[in-house]
Order: sequence, then structure tokens, then C-alpha cells
Amino acid sequence: MIEGPDRLGMKSNRSGTAKTIYEKDNELTIDMMQMIVGGSMELIDLPKSGRQMIVNEEGAINGLLPNLEASNLFAREKGYCHLIQGDVIILSDNALI
Repeated sequence: MIEGPDRLGMKSNRSGTAKTIYEKDNELTIDMMQMIVGGSMELIDLPKSGRQMIVNEEGAINGLLPNLEASNLFAREKGYCHLIQGDVIILSDNALI
């Protein structure tokens, strides 16, 4: 999903498509991240790849549509299933929150 050291983060949307949204020299502010995920954020560590996923922590409560790509990534990384709903941000291993 993220390739190369210059990629900082990507957005994965409900349709299952992924788009790089920030490059190495740009910074993600809290306001920007909240705008992308559509509200309050939850940070999920992805231990196998060393990345992090930022999701809307109230996605289910707010009735956001399932994000199957993010849910599959969660399952591969964590070893169990969890339905991720709404747009997410996936940070590369060199990005820090």
C-alpha cells in the first residue's frame, strides 16, 4: 500500500481505493487528520509492518460505511477481525504521531 521511504501517509476510503495524501516533508495536523477521518480519532498500531492506522473512533456509532481494505489490513496485522468503518489514514513506519 505504501511504497518507498518518501511516502508519509495514505488515505483509504470506503470504496477500497487508496490515495497517497502527504509526502515526506509535510506534516499532518490534528485538524487535518480529524477532517480526513470525519471526527474523533483512534490510533491503531499495526505491529507486523510497523505502521499506524488512524480511524474514526465513532465510525460504527455514526453509521459510517465499512472500509473493507482497512478491515482486512487490521486482520492481517492483528490476527483477528474488526470492522473498520469510514476513511482511514495509514502512516508509514517513518511517520510519528
